[in-house]
Amino acid sequence: MIANIYPILAADTDIAAAVADRIYMTVARQHAETPFIVWQPISSVPYNTLALGPTDDQQRIQIDVYAGDPTQARALAGAVTRCVAQHGNVLSGAIPSFENETRLHRYSLDVSLFHRRAS
Repeated sequence: MIANIYPILAADTDIAAAVADRIYMTVARQHAETPFIVWQPISSVPYNTLALGPTDDQQRIQIDVYAGDPTQARALAGAVTRCVAQHGNVLSGAIPSFENETRLHRYSLDVSLFHRRAS
């Protein structure tokens, strides 16, 4: 099962102040107010043990932050990086780019989290 990272991001005061509830899975709403965050699952691998079946899954999630202003995008990427680092690992990022079609600045992060399976 892919864990929903929304509660982790939404609970962070710096992130909530910047994006309110504009944290989307896979695709943002068309014409969404900026800044906003989009996350998508990359993989979910069972964390196997010798003693028993997996109790956790290691999850890789891509998180993209978007803003009209490059400074705002960089600041939001920093807030997301700090937040995720308290719950898992930032594997790569934040990598800056510019979306020509939407004219938005974007930072991408690849993160890894462990998710406890339901009993």
